[in-house]
Amino acid sequence: LFKVFAFAILAILDAIKAGIIIFLFTSNLLEYNADWMVLTIHPLIYGVVAVIGHMFPIFANFKGGKGVACCTGILLAYNPLIFLIVLVVFILVLIWKKYISLSSITSATLAFILTFFIYNTEKISEESFSSDFNYDGFICSIPALKKK
Repeated sequence: LFKVFAFAILAILDAIKAGIIIFLFTSNLLEYNADWMVLTIHPLIYGVVAVIGHMFPIFANFKGGKGVACCTGILLAYNPLIFLIVLVVFILVLIWKKYISLSSITSATLAFILTFFIYNTEKISEESFSSDFNYDGFICSIPALKKK
């Protein structure tokens, strides 16, 4: 029981770590095109950096996790509808096959596919984001690429 509780706490903290900056941008608490910013960087790039930092931490000899919880936080903050769909699929696959890694890879792949059909363009203005490259889908696919 303690292991499950510890896992849940760590997963929530990892999700918050990556999702908080996305939430601040999408809730307009941080300005995307602020005058003081030298470079205009899409908010999801900060999420990519958080996921990469989770997967390859300097203090652990670049051997980290798969980044699933970080991607979950980003997805929840940026597109809650896709998050809910992916969460349901994750739970169903976990109940059916009883493998967290299979559930994670299935969910990451589904999230990548869903971002092409369910996309939230209200969060960030059209002129600041080119929809040619799907950042959200790219972030969701990162955990599926890393091997242990």
